Amino acid sequence: MDKGALLNQFLTSNHEPVITKEAALSGEGHDKCPSLFGDYVFFASDREGGYGGFDLYYAKYENNAWSEPVNFGDKINSASDEYRPLGFKFVDFSLMVFSSDRPGGKGGFDLYCVDVSDIIEAPDWYGFYEF
Repeated sequence: MDKGALLNQFLTSNHEPVITKEAALSGEGHDKCPSLFGDYVFFASDREGGYGGFDLYYAKYENNAWSEPVNFGDKINSASDEYRPLGFKFVDFSLMVFSSDRPGGKGGFDLYCVDVSDIIEAPDWYGFYEF
């Protein structure tokens, strides 16, 4: 379902939830902590093929469909757990903030920032998160 049709359905349905399962995004493992960044969705998953417990993935929405999820790779993911990815667009780069319990932190889950400009295309406009 394209974004315009989904919004129209929401606006004309007395604001009742419109819930659809996105098969392209769903894996055999646990998928959680989704975050939208322009035409991308970032999320954590423990699906097979990762680097550790939960890894961070992204998928792009184009041509009315989601791409297959892509692992952010070992420059971001570790043998530990990564969660709660959030994207921010600045004037000349895109930043992702996430939490991880990787070694070297202060204990538990710590916050990390990484420039993802060379991995994804930044949205042209990202509302209040554009700095």
